[in-house]
Amino acid sequence: MKTKTINIIKLSLVVSLFALVSTVNAQESNMGNSYFSGDWQFNSPVANDFNETASGWGANLEFLRFITPNLSAGVFVAWHTNNEYIPRSTYTQGATSINTDAVNSLFQLPFGVSGRYALLDGNIVPYAGLKIGAMYSEQYAYFNTITLSASNWGFYVSPEIGLTFYPMQDHLFGINVSAYYGYATNKNEDFNINGLNNAGFRIGVLVRL
Repeated sequence: MKTKTINIIKLSLVVSLFALVSTVNAQESNMGNSYFSGDWQFNSPVANDFNETASGWGANLEFLRFITPNLSAGVFVAWHTNNEYIPRSTYTQGATSINTDAVNSLFQLPFGVSGRYALLDGNIVPYAGLKIGAMYSEQYAYFNTITLSASNWGFYVSPEIGLTFYPMQDHLFGINVSAYYGYATNKNEDFNINGLNNAGFRIGVLVRL
C-alpha cells in the first residue's frame, strides 16, 4: 500500500513537471514573458471532523506565461501535511475496545492549471488568482499499535488573492504574499470526510524567465 501510494505521488509530480517543461519549450522563442513562483504554504483544514489543525508543512510551485500584460496562465503543483493529536479516549468496535491516544494525519497533493489577473501595474501589484485541477489525498489514523489509512482522488478548485512586490524596476524578481481557499471533492466514509476544505496563506518569490 505504501509503495503504491509513493508511486502515485511520483506520477502526479511527473505529469505536472512534464506540462511545465512542455510549456517552456513551446514558448522558448519568447522568453521573458513567463515566470516561476515558489511559495511556502501555511493552511488549516476547515469544517473537517478528521483534522482541523493548522500547519506550515506545505509548498506551492507555479509556472505561468503572460497572455496579456495583466493576465497570465500556466500550471501548478502543491502539497501539504496536517497532523492533529487526539487525546486518550476509548474506541469500541463490536466487542473490542481500546483506550489510547492517536494522531490523525492528512496529506494533500493538488495539481493542474492556474491563472492570475493583475489588478494594478507598478512595483506593488495586487492580483486575483484561480487554480483548477485534481487532488490526491491520504488520510492516516495512528493509534498505539494500529494504523488505519485511506487514499482518494477528487476535483480541486482554489481562488486566491495576493500581491507581488517588485524591489527593482525591471520586475525580474518579486516577493509574493497571498491568501487562498481550496476545496476538493475527496470523500472517505470511514473517516467521515465529505470534501476537503482548506484556508491559508503563502509567502514566496517570483522569478521572471
